[in-house]
Amino acid sequence: MIFCAVCLLPTLVVGTAVIVFRTPLYRAAQADAWQRWLSSQLGVEVQLAEIRACGGRRWLAGGLECRDPESHAWLVRVRSADIARTARGWQVLLGQPQVNVRHLSRLAALVHERVMQHSHVPQTPIQLASAAVELTDESRSESILDVRSAMDAQAAGAELLLEFRTPTSAPDERMRMRFVRNRQLDPPASGWELHTDAAGLPCSVALPWLPALRHLGAACVFQGSVWCEQRPAGWDAELRGTFRAVDLQQLVTRQFPHKLSGSAEFTLRRCTIDAGRVTDVQGRLVSAGGMISQSLLDAAAQTLGLTLYARAAADGLLAYQDLAVDFSLSAAGLVLAPPGSPDAPLLTDRDGPLLSVRDRVPRSPLSLVHLLVPQVDMQVPATRETAAIVQALPLPELSVRPATAQRATYSTLELVLPSQRR
Repeated sequence: MIFCAVCLLPTLVVGTAVIVFRTPLYRAAQADAWQRWLSSQLGVEVQLAEIRACGGRRWLAGGLECRDPESHAWLVRVRSADIARTARGWQVLLGQPQVNVRHLSRLAALVHERVMQHSHVPQTPIQLASAAVELTDESRSESILDVRSAMDAQAAGAELLLEFRTPTSAPDERMRMRFVRNRQLDPPASGWELHTDAAGLPCSVALPWLPALRHLGAACVFQGSVWCEQRPAGWDAELRGTFRAVDLQQLVTRQFPHKLSGSAEFTLRRCTIDAGRVTDVQGRLVSAGGMISQSLLDAAAQTLGLTLYARAAADGLLAYQDLAVDFSLSAAGLVLAPPGSPDAPLLTDRDGPLLSVRDRVPRSPLSLVHLLVPQVDMQVPATRETAAIVQALPLPELSVRPATAQRATYSTLELVLPSQRR
């Protein structure tokens, strides 16, 4: 009896456990349990090739893949994951993770809806780390390095912190992003902020969320800070920073009838957005040279009240050497000024000034619309090219005039109240 109780029985139990835990059937059942748990927490379809316990509340997973629950397209692939449960929460070290850029916005939406917006998610903090994350699709691939992420979900809200650096960043400089969900507000609201390093963040990384950034060119980089907050009427935002290597041909020529080329630097000293509409912008646009069409020069002189110096243009194009303009845009109007000396020109070529400021009188914000589209017989050109601009521009102040007054020029917008019609 002593031999059976002390020797034989423990040997049988240990031997049976070893055999069972080493069988493919048990490993498949364990991977299936992890798949169901992760899928319920993240709101995506999780597939695991294998997972095994290493003791001390630590697991090693291989072949991790997250898919869209509706389209079943892959969102994230991870070759290996070292998962540990510690006193400070979950700590996960990812090996060779890949993110599908084509469905990056869908991944962010699922995480926001399932994790950030739900108060029943686990309140245990989660930390993710990886030496590099590859952002890839069928046509391109780029990497972000030294990725670290931490998430903490509580009843009052959730917070997600993300730090990384780009291949062009210095080893001691990092980008920082912060996502928050505040459930103490009524209704609850989301917000996020971004702070770049000196190297800046390629705008191509944000294309899944802001497709309009493609008009700035493939090489455009943003260096600065962004703050956004969700409101019932739309998003409020504030931007401060510089867009470098802006492709003016991509921004103007490929969207509008005019021609403008060159590489520019677009600095925003302040940009305030209220409910999705720009309310106040102050900044500077600088370019070292390129080509400009005579039609754009004529439109700038007519709609913005600038002084145009005549030139002989070959095929309607002129080569310019320097473009520098300070601008201020709000509901009160658009004001242009040369940087530095008030008498300096805005645009020059090898023969001297091309455009200069005639006065500091504010122009209607809608002057930008008429600057970029051909002259047409309507107060506000309603075209596919101008729809996004009109939607984002500040709303001009209401200007009331008698019904017998002459029609205003197309560079202004005035409304007549029905009560004043006779």
